[in-house]
Amino acid sequence: MAEAEFDVFGYVRVPTQKMRKGRIVDRGALNDFWQKAVEVADQTGCYVFGMSSAGGLMPWYVGKATKGFQQECFAPHKENHYNCSLADYARGQPVMFFIVAKSKACQKFIDDVETFLIQQGVARNPRLRNDRKAQPPKWAIQGVIRGEVRRTPIRAQEFKRMMGL
Repeated sequence: MAEAEFDVFGYVRVPTQKMRKGRIVDRGALNDFWQKAVEVADQTGCYVFGMSSAGGLMPWYVGKATKGFQQECFAPHKENHYNCSLADYARGQPVMFFIVAKSKACQKFIDDVETFLIQQGVARNPRLRNDRKAQPPKWAIQGVIRGEVRRTPIRAQEFKRMMGL
């Protein structure tokens, strides 16, 4: 059993408003957003802003909230990252996942979880908006973690299953 555990909440659709050339986060509709995420609004942990489109889900920004998600997720400098990400999509829905601390013991691990999520996010999307902690480890296991392969060999799939990856 882990010393600290986190739960996943979401995704919750991020409201946008149409502009002349694209979309931005709709600050006026954030109350509706928090009504959908009311059970985590005052919680702490990490969050991932991403885009849901025909190509699947793509992470664009990873952050941490040590005071509460509602207080920190839509700070102006973070909203700027979201809006820049929106500029890359003519279609698609912006979404937010929350990685919620299940207990007080989690507080000392939030930074570690954020680092892990940033590194995984960069592996999935090299254009992730975070500019710190983005350097993934310099090792890979082909077909398992960070290794680029066209088709994952069965032995790698079996290993992933065995290790719970």
